[in-house]
Amino acid sequence: MFSKSISPLLSRLALGLPPDDVDASAADFRLAMTAGWLYRLARLPIPHNAERSWESDDDDTLNRLVLKAIESIQLSSQFQEWLSSNAVKA
Repeated sequence: MFSKSISPLLSRLALGLPPDDVDASAADFRLAMTAGWLYRLARLPIPHNAERSWESDDDDTLNRLVLKAIESIQLSSQFQEWLSSNAVKA
């Protein structure tokens, strides 16, 4: 279960995209943070390029991408709550 949910997030990081899940119903900021942590442990450059090694700029890029993912996940969650509460009123 864990590898199935974390694998797409790691793939997104390898492409230089925030690790937020495309399926908003399963989005969780903890998975985004875990993906960032695992990617950092692997010390892979962002975007992934086998010819280049990890540089200090990759730390900044990784931090920025994970923060964007957390913001996106929280915003999506709040929007879904707002949508469901307003759908009842309509």
